[in-house]
Amino acid sequence: MALGYALLLSGCADALNATNVTTKLNIAMVGNASVPDGAIGTQDPIFQLYKLVSVVLTKSDGTTVAGYEGDPLDLRIISRPQIITTYDMAKDSGVVYSSVAMTFDPTVTAAGRYQDDLSITLENPVLTYSEPFTVAKAQDRRLDIYVNWQNTVTESEVEQTNSVQAPTFSLTLTPN
Repeated sequence: MALGYALLLSGCADALNATNVTTKLNIAMVGNASVPDGAIGTQDPIFQLYKLVSVVLTKSDGTTVAGYEGDPLDLRIISRPQIITTYDMAKDSGVVYSSVAMTFDPTVTAAGRYQDDLSITLENPVLTYSEPFTVAKAQDRRLDIYVNWQNTVTESEVEQTNSVQAPTFSLTLTPN
């Protein structure tokens, strides 16, 4: 029995020291039932379409790392959280990041009950999380982007049309 326990502990130590231990920053986005200031509608969008252009992480020493680059990524945001991109931080153990900036195309399309081609222009298409965090080995993190869109859609049942207002955003970083 003691030999089996020793082998089990040895296996655990080997697993913790393995080079394939993952450490990721997952970025998620979700339509949130929170009313933005000035919202005058009575409905929430069914979905909103965004294009993620880039993610830039800034280290505490001011250097930057591309967390996402490439072709703009089409995103269909609904009222359930979804991971929109992941950055591998496995080699960043002990690194302190001071911010994460996500850049979106400023044109967003929204859908209401009657129309699915409602256009919104984001006043500021760069969302920045600016609270420092330290990367810990084997500890995934998740940055949640809450799209506060409650009551941003106005409906006209007579004309069967919708209009939409821009949402606001809140960002929260939590361990997975």
